[in-house]
Amino acid sequence: MSLDLDYQTLHEDCDHLNRCAAAGIGVDNPAVAAVLTRWGVEVERPARESVGEAVENGVRAGAHLTAAAAGKLVLRFRDWSGEFVKDYADKVKEYASKGAVLERQTLKIKQRYDLTKELPEHNEVDAGAWTSKVCVEDKVNVNACIELADRIGTLDDMSKKYTVLVRSIAKGQRVRDDSLRPLGRSTNWAVKRSAGLLGIVNPFGKVEAYSLPGNVVVVEHGDKVDFAVARDGDYGHTVPRLEHSQIGDALKAAFTLTTEIKKRGVERHAFSYGAINDEISGLLKEIDELEGDDLKDATQRLRNAVKVEHAICTSFVRTAEGLLEYCSLSLK
Repeated sequence: MSLDLDYQTLHEDCDHLNRCAAAGIGVDNPAVAAVLTRWGVEVERPARESVGEAVENGVRAGAHLTAAAAGKLVLRFRDWSGEFVKDYADKVKEYASKGAVLERQTLKIKQRYDLTKELPEHNEVDAGAWTSKVCVEDKVNVNACIELADRIGTLDDMSKKYTVLVRSIAKGQRVRDDSLRPLGRSTNWAVKRSAGLLGIVNPFGKVEAYSLPGNVVVVEHGDKVDFAVARDGDYGHTVPRLEHSQIGDALKAAFTLTTEIKKRGVERHAFSYGAINDEISGLLKEIDELEGDDLKDATQRLRNAVKVEHAICTSFVRTAEGLLEYCSLSLK
């Protein structure tokens, strides 16, 4: 199973065991036994002195054992958190490596641009797989892509806020200022697109979704944050060529974004690779001290924090790639 599927299954199984314990259902119940087998959870069964005693105390004993199993199962969130953070650390290294490649590509295109006084006569360039990377809500929006470079500080501050949230839970506090408003405003397009991309069907729950350049959609549903990339829009066969001044602005933005992508691999950002070894390692140690609902809550917040940072970094990478391709085609 994927880590996200593992997480969802673990949540559902924990809730299921707690409901069974409340109903007095024992560990011999097939549904309970299936959960214990799936996660390799073992429970110690007390020795029974007589059949009569077992029958008399059966419901109480069954509930006790199932509750104990639920307590053991919730501790698996610690293991999941470690695997989840490690998986994202690997992605950050990939992004940092890609940032170095994109930076060199930016400089090469900039050299061509500086030597180009007049653009070719054609007014259109061929669309392709790259086109979604310069889109917001399935529409080409170069200005929004260029402006993304000016929003790095705001987006970083929002991402780092989630680190504080996880630490506050670990310290027994209850800070809930985890708004995604710095991403913009929730739109109907983003809600509908995320429902299709992520399979979110929750007609009675609150769903808010936000669009980022690169056709990235960030969605908050219930207490969870997820994101997806919309790659399959209808962009037509061609798109308008960039003007000379637009190419200059786009190259400047691409260079800023690629520099930021590289920094995430070497500096102590909220969830940079360096911070994976520092800040997040500290968070994981604190999570290891938690149990029960506090552990589940902190794990959820940690997951959300990584998802937010992953979405932002994905937007940076895709937008930089799309701007560079757009500039290159416009100069031909």
